Amino acid sequence: NRVFWFDQLVTFDAWRSIALWRSSELIESALTLRERNSLVGCAALSRSAFELAISSLVVSGRLCQVLNKIDTDLLTQAFCGSRSFPADVELAIFGTRVQDAESVGLPSQKSVLTYISQLEKLSPDVDIRKNYDLLCDVTHPSWLGNRPFYRRSDQGTIARASREYDPSWQAEVDALSTTVLSWSAQATVNVMLQSH
Repeated sequence: NRVFWFDQLVTFDAWRSIALWRSSELIESALTLRERNSLVGCAALSRSAFELAISSLVVSGRLCQVLNKIDTDLLTQAFCGSRSFPADVELAIFGTRVQDAESVGLPSQKSVLTYISQLEKLSPDVDIRKNYDLLCDVTHPSWLGNRPFYRRSDQGTIARASREYDPSWQAEVDALSTTVLSWSAQATVNVMLQSH
């Protein structure tokens, strides 16, 4: 029993370290693109960092809840197990959206929208879904992402604009990316600080 829980704790801590490393790389790369005024790339990496922070907060919080319910004295004296803990750790590490993942032994990853919904219940004052949707709009070929490059002409037709960003769009996307990167960095630190 003690060996099982030691293995689970080491794996959990390794996953948290990996999340920190991935987050650091995503945030650093996003900031490098921001400095080069590559705002769409910055927004795409900000979204990735945001998704990682959101899922890490939810999963780590759930795992810490399980660990906090366990009486550590029981670990050495009696059998104390958990069905959800190993499955949640495995999902966090090996979960994938690749089709037929389960046929090769990998668990299907949950949608980030599921994690967003769970997190918003805990922090209703934070606009997590709104910021996520805006980042999706910037990174996908949709209105907010296309806006700086196209304009309506005086005749009402759509005309290509220049490669130069519209200053209001630039400020909006820059502020959104900066807000999300800051939130993601703090959320990742919080994941590392959660105790078990």
